[in-house]
Amino acid sequence: MTHEDLRKKAMSILKRSEYSVNRSGRQLGFSCSIVLSELVSVAGDIPDAIGWQYGRSVMIECKVSRSDFFADAKKPQRLAGTGIGERRYFMTPVGLVKPSELPEEWGLIEIDGRSASVVVECPKRTIDLSGHVAEKRLLLSTISRIRTREFLMIQRIEGVDEEEAVA
Repeated sequence: MTHEDLRKKAMSILKRSEYSVNRSGRQLGFSCSIVLSELVSVAGDIPDAIGWQYGRSVMIECKVSRSDFFADAKKPQRLAGTGIGERRYFMTPVGLVKPSELPEEWGLIEIDGRSASVVVECPKRTIDLSGHVAEKRLLLSTISRIRTREFLMIQRIEGVDEEEAVA
């Protein structure tokens, strides 16, 4: 399983209703109305997937190797115990990480093919001011990108209309 496979699955889980059921039973879901993935911004953190559920944030970091998992602990925001995500999970293939290896305030979601389950529930943490600012920056950066695209589309449409009028 690749990092990209896990990232897509994480986004799907964040979007899916927490009450979703399929043939094999209840599916993992968080009912997030807004989901972002690998958004590079001035916020500092680049989460693999983050969503907002009823105004609360859920972040999922995807790890496909043990070295990547342990390298994550060396990030400045992890060392300081700050950063984004009121609920934080690592998502890994089954058996990659032992629950005892998880940092405080982190949960674990394991994925086996198409099925995902919470192995360790994360405690809800109180985000510090820097975490709230970083989350707002992620959201504002997204809104700014949308507005820029809309502006460019409007400019193109207006440009086409003018060209057609000349012809």
